[in-house]
Amino acid sequence: MRKFYQEEWFGIDFKSFVKLDSSRVADKSFYDKFYDEFYKRYKSYEELPESWRDSKKAVADFVLRQSDPSERILSIGCGSGYVEYLLRKEGRNITAIEPSLEATRFLEQFSDVKIYHGYFPGCLDKTNSFDLAYMNATEYVFDKDALIKLLNCIKDYGVKRFLLVSASIYDGGFAPLRLIKDTIKLILSRMSLYELGQFWGYMRTPDEFAKAFKEAGFEKIEMGFIREGIFWIKGEI
Repeated sequence: MRKFYQEEWFGIDFKSFVKLDSSRVADKSFYDKFYDEFYKRYKSYEELPESWRDSKKAVADFVLRQSDPSERILSIGCGSGYVEYLLRKEGRNITAIEPSLEATRFLEQFSDVKIYHGYFPGCLDKTNSFDLAYMNATEYVFDKDALIKLLNCIKDYGVKRFLLVSASIYDGGFAPLRLIKDTIKLILSRMSLYELGQFWGYMRTPDEFAKAFKEAGFEKIEMGFIREGIFWIKGEI
């Protein structure tokens, strides 16, 4: 597992609305402010970068192939909700969870997807049950223990299959030069001589994802790539 940092997203400079924090992962307050800037810049899904939309369409197509029209689907951490928007257009019965009230403006405007604002599992009553649950490019905010805790909680909602899609993947190979560079940057940042950027989360190897799934009790674990840079792993309960 490896930490990574960012200074912008969707062309929005984080420094324009917040002081960067290289020690704490971006929280709800950060994302509320980010999405406030985001929706000043973009007025519909169609205005978002084509390459980003194409990658999300690939994820939506993959989820469609993994599910049946009659199944109830839960999305944990939907962000702006483009994947959920696409799935709903195809008639899927989908419920989305998103902590940021600001993030889901497009989804609320252009779709009738049911949305719970808050953190999983606290925002969701246990009377709800789902056939398939998935996370799309949100797992990076969780450290090892928090990710396993979340995976364990999924079992309380009748979920038969869980699918995780990640763009925060690396091969885990030993790279001495990269390790030296990362160490130097960290030392310089502590001396206020270098800015790492906003602590964005954790990159993992496929094996680390598989180990977390096994530790949480998932069976029949499968994994692969939707396309270059977009990893998936699925487990059954």
